Amino acid sequence: MRTRVKGMSTVFAVFTLLVLSILATVIFSVVSSDIESAALKVRSSRALSTADAGLQIGMQAAVDDVNAAVQTVAPAANGYHAQIYLEGYSAAGQDGSDYGDACFHGTDWNTQNESPCTLDRVIDAQVIVWDFQQRFNLIGTRIKSLDLMVRVRKRQQGGGGQDDPIIQLEYTINGTDLTPTWTALGAPITVSNGQWNNQAYTTVSFTTLIDWDTFMNSTSDFRIRARRTNGAGSRICEIDWLALRATVEIGAVTEPWASGSYITLPASLGTSQLTALAIADESGNAHLNYASQLLLANLAEQCGLSAGDAATFASGIVSYRASNNFDSVEELMQVSGMTQVWFDAVSDYVTVFSWVNDQVTRPAGQRAPININTADARVLRAIFRASLNAADANRLANDVIARRASNPFTHLGSSRAYQDNDQTSFRYFLSTVSGLTPAEEDAVAESVDGSFYNSGLTTSWTGADTTVTELCYYTNTFLATATGTDMGISRTASSAYGYLYDYGNYSLASSVTFNLPRYIGQASPIGYWREERQ
Repeated sequence: MRTRVKGMSTVFAVFTLLVLSILATVIFSVVSSDIESAALKVRSSRALSTADAGLQIGMQAAVDDVNAAVQTVAPAANGYHAQIYLEGYSAAGQDGSDYGDACFHGTDWNTQNESPCTLDRVIDAQVIVWDFQQRFNLIGTRIKSLDLMVRVRKRQQGGGGQDDPIIQLEYTINGTDLTPTWTALGAPITVSNGQWNNQAYTTVSFTTLIDWDTFMNSTSDFRIRARRTNGAGSRICEIDWLALRATVEIGAVTEPWASGSYITLPASLGTSQLTALAIADESGNAHLNYASQLLLANLAEQCGLSAGDAATFASGIVSYRASNNFDSVEELMQVSGMTQVWFDAVSDYVTVFSWVNDQVTRPAGQRAPININTADARVLRAIFRASLNAADANRLANDVIARRASNPFTHLGSSRAYQDNDQTSFRYFLSTVSGLTPAEEDAVAESVDGSFYNSGLTTSWTGADTTVTELCYYTNTFLATATGTDMGISRTASSAYGYLYDYGNYSLASSVTFNLPRYIGQASPIGYWREERQ
């Protein structure tokens, strides 16, 4: 009997130890799992914090470029700027002739002949120029400085004792008044050269930026002039060209913020690593709220959709936005008929944050210009496809990408493009592309022009209104994407940054900001943020 009880006690003891062992194993497993889960959360949090830190590094690179104190013409340096020449479309004066021709280096793109205005030997003989149509292609960019330029010479005459002509460059912001108030720029200029050479160009700078609101809103109130201050006994003065020169910011893939030269990856941040960091230009994409149906259809087709699907894709977007502004790219999935395949194909090439020009004139309306210096090949082909066949559009897009890699475009064009062989002009570049006829060159230029500018400089201009989009040459919205990694855990964060634009006075905020409008008239812009786990 005792032996049986003793045996049962042994079995019970063994059973108890087994239960305790199992229980201990379970508890240990649960504790280990909790510890591992907590460790994963910590590593994940550190990885995301590292990605966030990467965004701040990237945005500092953008700020360093935008706010660079030193202006440079080096495309691979911060503060890349270019000079654009703004000629007037109207002219008048006294004691002279051919004032209209005094606006340009000739009357069309194919001539470099001078057409000088003559200021006779009379005090206050003058030529006045206004109606600067090119200004519509500058809305939205950051203007650093403004100068007034004149190309002038004296007419050589026989006999001695004749003084060199003297002129004063001036401007007014109330040019339509009966008695405009003129402000002198710089000291009077003694015209001593008798040839059309480098000495024929003279530049004076505005001590402060002119009233940009007045300049942008008026075709007549802002005017410039060259006025004689000496008369009898001096030589006749000839003016071939009187214009403005704007120094503006340019955005290009050659700059540090785009090339990534501001950081070496991977970079250690504490115990984690920043493994990826890139900044893209949102103004290189098509704007969902403003892109034309033609541009959207062309883009979808360039991204791999069939012609029929691309047409459905574009019409669906236009129908949706008629009553709903897109607040994000992801909202595309709310469009009737949208598929995940279509979204994945096109989503990287559209945006809701690039700046919108509400002062385009051909036709009047609101469109978001696309930066030719940063746009993807698919976007460029979509733009050019509106004017060219598929093969020519593809070749032109490839030529643009090859050219901008070392020599970014700085403006659509000016009459100095041919005179001075200005190879930073897109209009001039078109003339160098093989396989394009003059009519095709004009068609492309017309479709990307936000003003009436080119219509006065080409003899074969069609006069049709553009229905595609306008090009720009600057960056107004940066999209930063960064990836942080901590002990095998990676997190990726993206954020869009840009300028708040004041449509009332054509001004940009002085620094990069989180708050970006998605459409004109949005009362409270909201920052864009997207985060995903890898």
